[in-house]
Amino acid sequence: MKRKKEQIEKPLSVVAKIKLLRKAKGLNQDELGDLISGSQGKISKIEVDDTGYKADEIDIFRELFDIVDMPLTVDECAIFYEKLRIWRMLIKDDRLTEAEEYQKKLYKVVNLEPCDPDMAIYYRLLEISLLYAKEDLDTAKDKLNYLGGVIKKMSTDNLFFYYQRLGYLSLLRGDNKEAFDIYMKAYEIIDDVKSASQDDKDRLCYNIAVCHSRFGTPIRAIKFINKATNFDDEEVAKEVSVSMKMQLAVCYVKISDYDEAEKILNECYIQAKGLENDLLIGLALANLGTLHRRAANYNKAIEHLNQALDILKIGTDYYSWTFYYKVVCMIEKRDFAGASKVIEQEKDLHKTNKAQKILFETLKHVLTISKRMTLLNEKSVKYLEEVSIDFFIESNASLEAVSFYKLLEKYYANSRRHIKSNKSKMAIADIYEKMYRGGDAV
Repeated sequence: MKRKKEQIEKPLSVVAKIKLLRKAKGLNQDELGDLISGSQGKISKIEVDDTGYKADEIDIFRELFDIVDMPLTVDECAIFYEKLRIWRMLIKDDRLTEAEEYQKKLYKVVNLEPCDPDMAIYYRLLEISLLYAKEDLDTAKDKLNYLGGVIKKMSTDNLFFYYQRLGYLSLLRGDNKEAFDIYMKAYEIIDDVKSASQDDKDRLCYNIAVCHSRFGTPIRAIKFINKATNFDDEEVAKEVSVSMKMQLAVCYVKISDYDEAEKILNECYIQAKGLENDLLIGLALANLGTLHRRAANYNKAIEHLNQALDILKIGTDYYSWTFYYKVVCMIEKRDFAGASKVIEQEKDLHKTNKAQKILFETLKHVLTISKRMTLLNEKSVKYLEEVSIDFFIESNASLEAVSFYKLLEKYYANSRRHIKSNKSKMAIADIYEKMYRGGDAV
């Protein structure tokens, strides 16, 4: 449902702003009139007729209300909005030191909130962007909570940017359902937003696509990424463009469109090299490796994954996931001795956090079961069922969960436990049904 137009408050005139400030100071009309001219009835007439004040009178009010630096007139507000635009660009370009210095010229605007809530709220939204850039999520959350209390005062434009920032916080916390619901509120009003750039709209579509990808619905993710039509615009940070394309390629891998995925990933690799961004280069190679693994081109997959491991930083989650895919390739091509050797060599490099420990333990259990189907493998089977499958589904790696279910299906069939074997088949069908759902969805 779109927001009703009548809910949006029009900008206040200078007279209306002075009236609010007068009341905040506890002054009646006659008292204010005495302060500027000795005419007790003048303020009443001006406030009723909204006829405006003279420049020298406005200057008196600035001193009286301690708002010397505050933009009050239409022209002043326009100039201030331009300053906010400059501040936003500094934040967007990651020039954080300059952005913090520039903020010192702007921060007093929040004191004008009763008079110009639209401008003050926009300032607070940009402040939250700066906090995100500085990775100060706790303070950002507090400020978002405050804005949640004044949501009725927001213009449609500010409401859009508020939802963008609120959704991003949920995405960072891993609450994908909450993030998706918030982002869709922004999407519902996107046609009425005047100040959003194409980049803003593209990022919204991209974030919605990320949610769909994490839900395990890549077709819907592809639809939303393709709505972000501005990948190569000069105003879009190239790193962001490459990341968006890479997400699109990953979704194509999930639906087995390997040709399209490979074409996009090769573009990402070339662009990442041009940017001299080692992380993006490594991720492009890693994704090419997983693509070829899905296509059963194991030698080519391992070649790309080894190249990625040479670039990605040891000890990071990116490195551990890439290592996981490399060893899985070795297991799937039945190089059990090689896989066992590599696991032993890197046993101390993947224990920084819970996710890395699960990845490494999963490799050992997959190797154990794959080498020989025997009842002695019950411990490994239990680990895949109780730990690995849930972890990989939650980590947006449903296809890995499918590979585990296929392994379990074979294991249970060999041990003549047909009910459990059929349950594995049903679980696989459920994952695929979810993945291919949503061809006609928004």
